[in-house]
Amino acid sequence: MTRKDGLERRERSRNAGRHIAGIPHPRRDDQTTSVHMGLPPSRVIFGAEGQELQEYNLPTMTDLARFLNGAVGFFLLIVIPLLFYLKRRAQTEKRIVLYILAIWILWYLPYAPIHEGSHFLGGHLAGMQLKSHQFVPRFWNGDFVHGYVAWENGKQWQILLSCQAPYAIDGLIILLGFFLFRWRTAFTPFLGALILTLTFLRSVFDVAVNYAADTILGGSGDFRFLLNGYPRLAVHICAWVLMLMGAWGAVLEIVKARPKEEIPSVN
Repeated sequence: MTRKDGLERRERSRNAGRHIAGIPHPRRDDQTTSVHMGLPPSRVIFGAEGQELQEYNLPTMTDLARFLNGAVGFFLLIVIPLLFYLKRRAQTEKRIVLYILAIWILWYLPYAPIHEGSHFLGGHLAGMQLKSHQFVPRFWNGDFVHGYVAWENGKQWQILLSCQAPYAIDGLIILLGFFLFRWRTAFTPFLGALILTLTFLRSVFDVAVNYAADTILGGSGDFRFLLNGYPRLAVHICAWVLMLMGAWGAVLEIVKARPKEEIPSVN
């Protein structure tokens, strides 16, 4: 590579802006930094602090691939555990279907706002200026995958903080699940399944689907950026610790589930 080529490449890196996850800005003069849960870019520019930004040509995940990744993850990580839990609570097949449909709605509605809101909280605490956002995918228009937070520029450490914020929140939600099931050992079947979903299973889903998208399916989302901003081994370990903690909590509650659990009365 000639010196001229190197200078041109460095200039492109400066002008393109850093992008964490989702749809890249098509123009090189756009200085907005965005955090998306939607379609990953085919080209992303990143680099650890103190290092020259590097450009990687990555395969693009289509909207369909992103949707299927989430759908398969939901079935494996939420529906199947709920089936085991509700079966152990001796619920009829009709009730199980109705409960899972209701829980899907109650899980889906706050899922994106929590994820994107966590990005916003992390970026805001880091001092970045919000430009625009979409906390809720426009499912009424058939869009079930796109949500984003767009910032006015951002330093490497600020973007990393915003990028990792949803998974720090996932860790807190897992701890909340342990507290709730320890605080009150008996719930009605529906309430127990709902709490199981919104604490342990939701967190496992959030980490696992985003982790798989970036490490297996060629996406360029949160974890792809984290893996190139922090030591890779540390990122892998943290992701697996979160997933195993959530799975452990869910398995404990499924194993403890009984057909009838009397809610203790307070005298």
